[in-house]
Amino acid sequence: HRFALSRLAARLVDVWLFGLLIGILLTAIRVNDSTLESWTLLGVFVLYPFVEGLLTSRFMTTPGKSLMNVRLMLKSTSANSSDYRRRALAAHFRGFAGGFPLISLLAAWFGWRSFINSGRTTWDDNSPVYAMPMGAGFLRWLGFVLILVAGFGLRLVSLHSARH
Repeated sequence: HRFALSRLAARLVDVWLFGLLIGILLTAIRVNDSTLESWTLLGVFVLYPFVEGLLTSRFMTTPGKSLMNVRLMLKSTSANSSDYRRRALAAHFRGFAGGFPLISLLAAWFGWRSFINSGRTTWDDNSPVYAMPMGAGFLRWLGFVLILVAGFGLRLVSLHSARH
């Protein structure tokens, strides 16, 4: 069960880091503060699967996967960049519902149940690439918690500064 949670934690870290990067870029080009959050969410929703596909095809990992010790493995001798992109799109929309609140929790739960029952997720079944959690020890989980706390802290700071 902890291996399935490692995969979810890795995805949360990746999406959060990408959202932070999008937010910083949008702030740098002076996007209106009242629409910054909406544009950031839209950027994550639309662009993240392509960025994940690019990272995994080039490096066989993402920052979150690396942190949580989740490795990508090949079922066959090779996979091309479109295989990684298709897998990233399937994971983003089937396994995380694109990040839409509540729906994403339901999608993550179905993905978790599939992994618990068969050791695979539906997006792993249809791809020559699959994710294999190798076990995240205490320090990796501590890193995840620190990133999570930092994310909530940044959110509180941004809410506070928006009011003043």
